[in-house]
Amino acid sequence: MRISYRWLRDYIGLRAGTSDIAHRLTMAGLEVEEVISIQGDTVFDISLTPNRGDAASHWGVARELGLLYNKTPHLPKLSALRYAPHTPESMDIRLEAPQACPRYCALHVSGLTIKPSPQWMQTRLKRIGLSPINHVVDTTNYIMHAIGQPLHAFDRRHIAGNTIIVRQASDSSSMHLLDGSTHILQSGDLLICDEQKPLALAGIMGGAQSSIQPSTTDIVLESAYFTPYAIRRTQARLKLTSEAAFRYARGADPDQAHYALRWAAHLLLDSQPNAQCGKLSERYPERIRPRSMTICLNALNQVAGSLIPHATARRFLRRLVFAPKKKTPMQYRVQIPAYRSDISAPIHVYEHIIRLYGYDHLGHAPYIRYQPSGTRAHSHRFAQRRKIVDELAAMGFHELILPSLLAQSRYTHLPLWQQSAAEYIHVLHPASQYMDTLRPDLLYSGLEWMAYNLHRKQSRLMGFEVGQVYRKRHGMYSEASRLGIYMTGARYQPNWHAQRSSDKVSLYDLIEVVGRLLLRFGLCCTTHAGARHLFASPACEWKHNDQVVAYGGFVQPSLLAACAIFQPVLAANIRLPFMMESNTQPAQYHGVLSSPPVFRDISLVFNRKISYAELRDNMARLRTDPIQSMRLTDVHTGKGLGKGQVAFTLSIKLQSNQTLTSAVIESTMKRIQVFFENLGAVIRTKS
Repeated sequence: MRISYRWLRDYIGLRAGTSDIAHRLTMAGLEVEEVISIQGDTVFDISLTPNRGDAASHWGVARELGLLYNKTPHLPKLSALRYAPHTPESMDIRLEAPQACPRYCALHVSGLTIKPSPQWMQTRLKRIGLSPINHVVDTTNYIMHAIGQPLHAFDRRHIAGNTIIVRQASDSSSMHLLDGSTHILQSGDLLICDEQKPLALAGIMGGAQSSIQPSTTDIVLESAYFTPYAIRRTQARLKLTSEAAFRYARGADPDQAHYALRWAAHLLLDSQPNAQCGKLSERYPERIRPRSMTICLNALNQVAGSLIPHATARRFLRRLVFAPKKKTPMQYRVQIPAYRSDISAPIHVYEHIIRLYGYDHLGHAPYIRYQPSGTRAHSHRFAQRRKIVDELAAMGFHELILPSLLAQSRYTHLPLWQQSAAEYIHVLHPASQYMDTLRPDLLYSGLEWMAYNLHRKQSRLMGFEVGQVYRKRHGMYSEASRLGIYMTGARYQPNWHAQRSSDKVSLYDLIEVVGRLLLRFGLCCTTHAGARHLFASPACEWKHNDQVVAYGGFVQPSLLAACAIFQPVLAANIRLPFMMESNTQPAQYHGVLSSPPVFRDISLVFNRKISYAELRDNMARLRTDPIQSMRLTDVHTGKGLGKGQVAFTLSIKLQSNQTLTSAVIESTMKRIQVFFENLGAVIRTKS
């Protein structure tokens, strides 16, 4: 955005040099990228951030300089518009979308001759990089760059009837624009229409049919306030850019619409004495009023990390035109002007005070106070999350921070996506087609991470993410915390031992990782076979007190194919609240047992289907001195067994602080044998 120094001086009297102005603007947040000398003038090329729509004009920059130099800027005072005895008819206005267009003004001007604009106007427009076109178009551009209010001129001959209608487009309708492009519109796109047809794509670009021609004599000038959201969504979807959309999308000043139209009329009438204007028409059903909020000077100093004098802070509030009123010695009630659309919370007010105070004037604190959260509950969750990261990092996993948005087009053809499609949350107006749906499961983000790295020759990947998932159930939106774990490729890092490095990760590796992590958080879980639609059968479920804490397994091949992944992937999804709310006790350390361990094997035959997890969980109740642990060494079905029978061979570790005698060992094994017989086992002996 280019700003002329001479043009600025119409609104604010400055004696400062251009280099000092450029420096102060840059330090205050309006970065001056270049200072250009043009025909005896100085032009500042300013990089404007998306939140500063209030500064997108010469008047906006003049206001900013007024803050920095403690000067009061002024706009030109306009006299009342003169009306001839036979004034043109006024336009009627009908707002059918008042939420998207709260204010609309129109003015009919007749008796014009389309000719070049005055030389002074052409000079100013050229200095800021615009090409003069004709008096009418140049006037609308001049006003827009002067005070930031976009205007548009329609040829009155091409407006059917006497009514301007602001409404939303219907699906699949089309619009041919000034730049020669034609666009298919959707419901929600805002249009300016007459009684028969669209005239302009509101706030973005006018239609080709109603544009100003050399033969035009009567025009209708438009000045309106469109909400940024209404403009941004259409502009992003149609990929259209214009000077008007640049300002509306950042937030224009609703209070300038009337003034801008009167100023434009004065500029037209002053150079064309034969022209006449009708009475200004306006629809403003619900006035946009200043927003109120309470700020705290203590909070300001906490944000600044330094002590800003209270008198200085109050002075900046007055210069910002926030009309501060004291509530308590440390609190003020402020009124935010309508043109400051970037301010919606006290933190934004603090930021403006700090930038006016000067970042280089902030003192250096003798120490930094760091507090992760304000409550003990938050501190506990922070510590638990830190422990999760440390545990998985120690196992060789990399922490991931992945986007919460994904492209639904990649998965819509999959039956597993369609099963729960009604629960997915879609972004109404996505910035990109690749980020249009909030992820319902961390697995989708994890697979996209894997695909990206696998396609770059990284065949062994181990990662985890602590993140949020989103769903919609019974009309209510829900957000849940999850931990995702992802594994693929070789079990070990490649090394000289070819046989070992060629081993691939297996389901048992995932079971070990998840089980060890849950146990570290005091969750002694049982592992069961289950069915999960994102995972190939059988999937694993980890249960604690009959509640599913986690599930995982091999990812469905169809889902891998959708992500262009051509090797098996293991993943687990852990419900984070179980881990966050667990009260883990500090680790207890015991001395090394003095006697050597003794191992005894026992073979069991069951006449029913039973899992090792069930045996292990039952055995945990029997684990008393000298029983230390149990390990599965063999599972057998088929030959030598009856139908439906299954045999387990277990290795029992016995160890104590005292040397185990044969009598103790035999009595302990007899106790274990009786325990398993009570579970329905038959002790298997060599035949």
